[in-house]
Amino acid sequence: MKRCARHSAICFVLALYLLCILVVNCPVRAEETGEVPSPTLAPGAVAYDSAHPENLLQEQLAAQAFILMEASTGDILMQYNADEMMNPASTTKIMTALLALEYARNAFDDIDEGLAQVITASESVTQLADDGSMIGLRDGERITLKDALYGMMLHSGNDAAVAVAEFIGGSEAAFIDQMNQAAALLGMTDTHFSNPHGLYAPDHYTTARDLALATRTALNNPMFKKIVSTLRYTIPQSNVRASYNMQNSNAMINPDSPYYMSDVIGVKTGTMSQSAYCFVAAAQRKGVTLISVVLYSGMYYRWWDTRKLLEYGFSQYDSVTPEEIYAKAPIDVRTIGFSIDDPNRGELTLDVRAQNPLSDVRITGPIADVQLYSEQYRSYTTIQITSDLRAPIKKGDVLGMLTFYTPDGDAPRYDLIASRDVGARESAPLTIEQIAEMARVGEFIMISWEWLAPPAAIAVAALFALRALFKRIRAKRRDARQIPKPKRRTYQ
Repeated sequence: MKRCARHSAICFVLALYLLCILVVNCPVRAEETGEVPSPTLAPGAVAYDSAHPENLLQEQLAAQAFILMEASTGDILMQYNADEMMNPASTTKIMTALLALEYARNAFDDIDEGLAQVITASESVTQLADDGSMIGLRDGERITLKDALYGMMLHSGNDAAVAVAEFIGGSEAAFIDQMNQAAALLGMTDTHFSNPHGLYAPDHYTTARDLALATRTALNNPMFKKIVSTLRYTIPQSNVRASYNMQNSNAMINPDSPYYMSDVIGVKTGTMSQSAYCFVAAAQRKGVTLISVVLYSGMYYRWWDTRKLLEYGFSQYDSVTPEEIYAKAPIDVRTIGFSIDDPNRGELTLDVRAQNPLSDVRITGPIADVQLYSEQYRSYTTIQITSDLRAPIKKGDVLGMLTFYTPDGDAPRYDLIASRDVGARESAPLTIEQIAEMARVGEFIMISWEWLAPPAAIAVAALFALRALFKRIRAKRRDARQIPKPKRRTYQ
């Protein structure tokens, strides 16, 4: 018994020792370790039917405020208390990352050079409240801006946010001023930041609508999308410690999570006793990009709330490209001079090819509106055929131009190209236009008996027919003159 007790004591001391090592050397995982409220659905709420996401009701969500936005149009699909000012917790870091990435993109020749800039962490990173999430930066530690952003957005490192703010703004206070200026420029009228990480402060607040606006702008930066959609990342060895791995706190991008949703591409979680559980998400499906914001939700309900909102949005909106619209009702033209062996008797379907291959034009909106536009797209286009459509025609030949006029004012242009080869008929007669052109430039026209014979034969036959007709008419007249007129006779 004593031996077992001594063995248990040794195991306990060893476990405590290992735990101390982990605490000292590993980043803090929770965004806040204090007690966090976890709202649930109201009693008696109507049951959610996942088979009919279009019937979503506000009472089927636990969040006290939420909004659903279509990113390309800015349309609001659903909202509740979207303008109520609330503490955003670590979703604040969306704005911090946005400013950092704009700095990296605009202050250097390319964004990769900007992200490679080395930050030297100050003593400030060690003075944050220890009940928040950290990546464990130390005073004097050197880390690239890129690694700091990954640590801030995946692991929600408050110390990384401070390091980024001081590096870009020169001081944390100066960077906070930049955050508030950017918020004003983006139309975030109910937002005020007092720190770059989201720890509670009475004058640190925003709204679901304003967070959606910030996220909509951030998603235009490809590097932002790459960072927030990354599941795992390794920060390499620094000048004071070894490399370490971290995992994104967003359960909806983790295939091993029961909350995984393949359409989700980020963005940021937030957890704090004053904010409960928050989540800003972005998702893409068939060209539609949605942004959902849920504030003051439950530990698990923030994932379910987000899924319900996103499924509702995808049931309401559609997005198609001009190429997809055109493919359902392409333009057919009739060629001339085609071979007698042509299987389609000279009929040719035209394909389209964007004149600007880098353009990303989409028609996005409510499903009924997109469908109506697709059905009537000929009313919103101009078609110019620039070829005489005379065979031979090679597949890929540009025969015209099609201009789309989209609902949002774009006017992308597409080449109309041949979808197949059209062979020419051998010894085909020249057209009047070809003869006129050859005469104009003084070319010698070789008259071919093969194409002259048919019309000549028709002309000769017509002459013989007319000659026979005239002979018959003359004969009738002559016979009429030879018949004697009857004499008058009187009978007594």
